[in-house]
Amino acid sequence: MTRRKEFDRKSAGLILLLAVLSCSSTSIYAGEKQNAENTTPSPVTYNRDIAPIVFRSCARCHRPGEAGPFPLLTYNNVKAHARQIVTVTEKRTMPPWLPAPQDLTLADDLRLADLDITMFRK
Repeated sequence: MTRRKEFDRKSAGLILLLAVLSCSSTSIYAGEKQNAENTTPSPVTYNRDIAPIVFRSCARCHRPGEAGPFPLLTYNNVKAHARQIVTVTEKRTMPPWLPAPQDLTLADDLRLADLDITMFRK
């Protein structure tokens, strides 16, 4: 193996290691992060906590030309329907997903995780 290839391989391995280490210390939901000095979780924000859930699970239908009766593409759209979103997600009528929960995971499963619903409630 030439020195160039060996250097490239070592560099790639180091970059990969750094990426894994930086990701492993972060939470999927920033709202779960806790300050080392204070045990209270950070407040839920739209951009960091709510928007990723809405865009992943709601906006595919709640946008112009789709089945949802109103858009959920902006902060103001979501804020206007906030109470309704909490109600229908807690009842699990939204997002609609007819297959019953099972061990087999189906592609594009629209069910919200309990943590997603908790974020909406907060």
